[in-house]
Amino acid sequence: MHPDRQRKIRELFDEYIEMYAGRDDRLTARFSQNFSGYPGSGSQLIHDREEWIRITRQDFAQVPGRIRSRCSTSRCRTSAKTWW
Repeated sequence: MHPDRQRKIRELFDEYIEMYAGRDDRLTARFSQNFSGYPGSGSQLIHDREEWIRITRQDFAQVPGRIRSRCSTSRCRTSAKTWW
């Protein structure tokens, strides 16, 4: 991978983690229309952007304060979840 592309991906990842850890609702504006994935709180595959926003806001409401996270080059963990 080209170093500039790798640097940009890392920059976007770091911004995402910072917004998520800070419980920043602006994060939801970055959600793609065509993303699918499993939420940390469930086992159902989610395809709908509005559902991702709902799940994220519910998560933020359940744990409203800033969360601590620890990242390394291959793995990012919070106290309850594995991200990478």
